[in-house]
Amino acid sequence: MRTGLPIRTFGLLFCLLRTLVFGEHGYYIEEEVTTPPLFGLPKQTHVTKTWLTNTQLRRDEGDKHQTLLIDTRKNEAWMIRHRDSTVIKLDMATFQGLALMSMMMFGVTYDTLTGEPVIPDSIFYQTGRTGRIGIWNCREVVVHRRHPDPARQGSYPVVMWMTTDAISERSIYASLLKSMMGPLAHQYRAFFEQLERLGGYPAELHTKAMGMEITQKLKMIEARNIPPSVFTKPAGYKTGKDL
Repeated sequence: MRTGLPIRTFGLLFCLLRTLVFGEHGYYIEEEVTTPPLFGLPKQTHVTKTWLTNTQLRRDEGDKHQTLLIDTRKNEAWMIRHRDSTVIKLDMATFQGLALMSMMMFGVTYDTLTGEPVIPDSIFYQTGRTGRIGIWNCREVVVHRRHPDPARQGSYPVVMWMTTDAISERSIYASLLKSMMGPLAHQYRAFFEQLERLGGYPAELHTKAMGMEITQKLKMIEARNIPPSVFTKPAGYKTGKDL
């Protein structure tokens, strides 16, 4: 007579228990972001803190006293406002539209008639230059819509210094953007394939909007086991109006 749990069942239970106790493998990222004075807002420099796994994302913006939570398994996004202790559920379509706006700096757009993505065949141009940004060994990558040469375009390129230091996955940057896009990410597969081939994470990124510079600088990135509590909505907060 056979007794006890099957080996496969025991393995599943062990993995579940390990996740609950020690957390899911992921990354913790700190970045300093500087945005120019736009739409009547002053120039701002703030630090964002991001926790990322294969299925969940949390991003804290300290200066705004708010936290963004995304769960791709449930197709849910939440904005937590700490100033007034409010939790607001974000409409995923609205949030994905905002995420797409950030991808437009890489030349990704969509056809206004059909709604189909328009993705350049070659987005990332590696210049061959290498350097050290902070504590990270980096290589220079230029993103300039459809051509790597800024002199042939009227807009300012996105310049990234990519690093693979302390990063085991092929492209944690692609994973982060995929999480922000949610289930819509599969429609932009051609873009993410290019980003994954590039690999790494930007230790520094800078570009210009309307002649004003936007910068993003990596302060910390490290692999961690992230406990489920990191992605839990705080107790005692009231539910606000959905966006």
